[in-house]
Amino acid sequence: MKLQNESGRSMIEMTAVLAIIGVLSIGSVAGYKLAMVQMRSNTLLNEAARRAVSISSQLNQGNVPNLDEFKNNTIAGDMVFDTAINTDSYIGKFGLKVSNVPYKICNKLLEAKNQAGSSLRAIADPATPYVALEECPKGQGANADDEVHDYILIYNNDLATTQPYEQDCSQALDILETCTDGVYEKCCKDNGNICHPQVRCAKDYEDGCPGDQTDQGGVCKCPKDNYFANASGTCYSCDYLNRLTGVQGQECRYCSNRTYTQQDSVNDTGWCELTTCPTGYYKNSSGNCVDCLATSTSAVTATQENCQKCAADGSDEDGNSYARSYVATNKCYRCPDTSPLLNSTTCRACTYSDSLATDAVSCARCSNSVYINSKCVRCDTNNVLSLTQAQCGQCSQRTYDTNLSGSSKCKLTNCPTSTAHFRGKVGTCYACSNATAVEVASANDCTGSCSTRSTYTSGSGTSARTYCYLNTCDDNHFVDSSKNCRKCDNASAYAVANTAACTGPCTGGKVNNVQTTKRVIQSVTSANGTTTNYCKLNACPNASYFRNYLGSCVSCTSTTAIGNAGIEVDVSNNDCTTKCTQREVKQHTNNKYYCVKK
Repeated sequence: MKLQNESGRSMIEMTAVLAIIGVLSIGSVAGYKLAMVQMRSNTLLNEAARRAVSISSQLNQGNVPNLDEFKNNTIAGDMVFDTAINTDSYIGKFGLKVSNVPYKICNKLLEAKNQAGSSLRAIADPATPYVALEECPKGQGANADDEVHDYILIYNNDLATTQPYEQDCSQALDILETCTDGVYEKCCKDNGNICHPQVRCAKDYEDGCPGDQTDQGGVCKCPKDNYFANASGTCYSCDYLNRLTGVQGQECRYCSNRTYTQQDSVNDTGWCELTTCPTGYYKNSSGNCVDCLATSTSAVTATQENCQKCAADGSDEDGNSYARSYVATNKCYRCPDTSPLLNSTTCRACTYSDSLATDAVSCARCSNSVYINSKCVRCDTNNVLSLTQAQCGQCSQRTYDTNLSGSSKCKLTNCPTSTAHFRGKVGTCYACSNATAVEVASANDCTGSCSTRSTYTSGSGTSARTYCYLNTCDDNHFVDSSKNCRKCDNASAYAVANTAACTGPCTGGKVNNVQTTKRVIQSVTSANGTTTNYCKLNACPNASYFRNYLGSCVSCTSTTAIGNAGIEVDVSNNDCTTKCTQREVKQHTNNKYYCVKK
């Protein structure tokens, strides 16, 4: 067979062409990727510079810097700027945190900070913000170049472009706020206090290091680990409960459990306090950790979160709850054990009447009480309580009695036996020595419990009421017409059965060998013609009292009123105007006379 010549390219030629195209493609892709890295790093640096200029301007004006003007924090893909500014971690510098930065872009940032004229001073890991990175961390595997990390970009407050510190003492200041102990010692021994403006070099003190500090390799330090020094060199345990002021930043940072708040950026001094108070302690507004069990009638100023930490801490080994009472705004209480109930801002004893507005924490400190509807309810009160049956059941010593009249049906199951008591008709327990006549359900409820009392009946038929009264009143008491024992010096006038009931028990001294009485009778005739004898004081307590129409002594400053007038008086008695210059007598439309305020 005869071969013929044909036009076209050989297979070898085509393979060579394809190889050339492949090499060019690979180079193009690599170049594209490099260009993208450069572009993204430039975008990041430009955005960081914009933010740095804004922060520097705010700092120079003495303002607290913020980034409110920057609305978009996501830059060049997935890299994100933090909205917070790190100003406390560095002397004369600030840091901008940026997240999700790939390895190759990190390298570009390191290259940029070493370029002349760059305002970027250093890059640091957020976990160790005081340590400048010399190289970017790289992961393992095929995707190591794409692994992302978070970084802090560090700038001078004035955006000065001096180059970073090279870990010796040849330059004026270290870029970082702290130096390693080795650098401290080198500065103190070789070049004086250069590395850090607040390093205490032992050679600078003629009489040795200040306070408790000692010379350790040329540096003044506290002799024990986990200690720090205040401005005068006095050493404190890192567990010291109170906040100290005027502490150098480096001293405070010797303690990992304390927080430093810079107050003086020039000298790097500020507050050093425990970051978190230990169990059973809370932080007050002064930064001190206070014993949760410390009591006082006055409030300690603390935030609600700090005050309520005590309750979250539980109880001490003896079972005493750490809980404290919080009152807005920023008032933290624990009342004394003798008066543990916080009522508004007053500490009250557990022997209050029936119920008291307080908080659950306070109420829990009274063993005789339960907390119901924002009130502390006293379970052992003699009075009958107006509670639901379920609420009444919270008090083990009480019974809900549906037979009691009225809305109050929660009574003591048994009246107290420490002293003799009887039960009134409404369910309340009264001491047998009670001076008041009390209505009872039956005579036996009175005399069956109290040999010193008797009963009488008022009214008849369905209106009949049985009352339990004291047989013999105490000295300096008289008996009114309802069998109540009244004190002889009581300012009010009371109806009595006869003159002897009034004047007999209430005798005064003798005047010219004539017996006087503290009280006298005043007869009052009602509109229907009935005359009642009232037992009144012979003389009112002082000149600032006037008498009403029954003979009671009323203070000139009394606010008691009847209708729209004042206190009814006998028009023939001019006490109202002669003793009370701020009052006058006026006739009401009911034709009665009243002593009213002018």
